Amino acid sequence: MKTITLVLLALTVSLIFLTDEAFACTCGEMTVSEYRKSASAVFLGKVIRKEKSDGFEKDGVAVTLEVEKVWKGKILKKTLIYTGATEDLYPFLNLCATPFTVGEKYIVFAYGKNKLSTDVCAGTGDFPYAANVIKQLGQGKPPRKSKR
Repeated sequence: MKTITLVLLALTVSLIFLTDEAFACTCGEMTVSEYRKSASAVFLGKVIRKEKSDGFEKDGVAVTLEVEKVWKGKILKKTLIYTGATEDLYPFLNLCATPFTVGEKYIVFAYGKNKLSTDVCAGTGDFPYAANVIKQLGQGKPPRKSKR
């Protein structure tokens, strides 16, 4: 019995110290209308680049999207947004981070003025979720031409 207790204790301690760090995220459910109202920008775009940013935890990943449609905000054809650290770029995971994949399209609900950010609580997501959101958002408009 004493051996089993020691083995379980050693296993528990190992799991605590050897697991990757993760940050919890708790979101409340909102409607598409509520997500849009709380966002400073809403758009549909395809991820063309994803890399570590100068930020570490909250804005750990810089994501460049080629924007197709805009529902809110003055969004350029190529737009940069930030999300938390993802395990494909860091040795840990921020559970609030949106797990963007290069080549995939996303409906993005972003917040901020000079620096746009998003997370899993903002309403951002890929397809098929995005298709349902787009139906609710309506027509949309083209993005602004990129700066030269």
